[in-house]
Amino acid sequence: MRSRVFRRHQMERKKAWAKSAAREWYRSEPTPLQIGRLAHTPKECSCWMCGNQRRIEGDTIQERKYK
Repeated sequence: MRSRVFRRHQMERKKAWAKSAAREWYRSEPTPLQIGRLAHTPKECSCWMCGNQRRIEGDTIQERKYK
């Protein structure tokens, strides 16, 4: 099990990445809410292009082949 220090370090690292990415996506200074949301869920939406393939189309071709 990882320590609290390690988890905090990882969250700081993710938020630093999210802050730089949010500047490009939002074209302005991101709010702390936007940074936190982007650090936890890197995809902005759950449309058919960004979302999980299994949720949208069902099983993948490889999974259907071996059923």
